[in-house]
Amino acid sequence: MPRASFLETALKWTSVNFLCSLLRLGAVRYRRLRYEDFVAAPEATVRSTLAWMGQDSGVRISFTLPDERNHVALGNPDRMKGQTMNFALDERWKTQMPAAPKILTSLLTWPLRRIYGYK
Repeated sequence: MPRASFLETALKWTSVNFLCSLLRLGAVRYRRLRYEDFVAAPEATVRSTLAWMGQDSGVRISFTLPDERNHVALGNPDRMKGQTMNFALDERWKTQMPAAPKILTSLLTWPLRRIYGYK
């Protein structure tokens, strides 16, 4: 599966999150869901999000991918395997990313990272 460059990822993360935060200025209900919070407690996060949406929080939640082929343009190929999804915090960037890209990524994402509570 092709991976985006650190520069593309940092710019996309910053622009998408900035645009999403503009929703708070309008009449649209908006709730931020952090990847780290979801990975730490997937079912609890889904249930609290359903409750926030006013939906039935008693629904069955499954993290098993269907064993079928879907026609989609993008996405992780693992979705096609019909197996239980395991969520894990991916922090390899902390140890495997070279210093220059890490510094540039930090500079490009700094304003929103502070607002969102990241260091």
